[in-house]
Amino acid sequence: MRLRLALWMFAAACHTPSSPPSAAAEAGLQVQVVRLEHTQAAEVASRVQEQLAGSSASGARCRIVAQPAQNALVVSGTAAEIRSVVELVARLDLPSGR
Repeated sequence: MRLRLALWMFAAACHTPSSPPSAAAEAGLQVQVVRLEHTQAAEVASRVQEQLAGSSASGARCRIVAQPAQNALVVSGTAAEIRSVVELVARLDLPSGR
């Protein structure tokens, strides 16, 4: 009897529909953490946001949040948006002597 009950519960669990994908997953949004080596996260975040505001190709979904404790940026957006932000951050995160 216990074996039948266990098999029935296993079969029911296997046929339970999964939850629908989130809106972010459907939109193709991703999240990436970008660590900075030479500049402060808050400074770079504001400069990147200024650049994105001036660019029509940036998209309204791209978000950048500074994490000062880790000196990092949390970037969310499409793969193309994240790639352009990472490239911009690489140009901004230079030693102060340059």
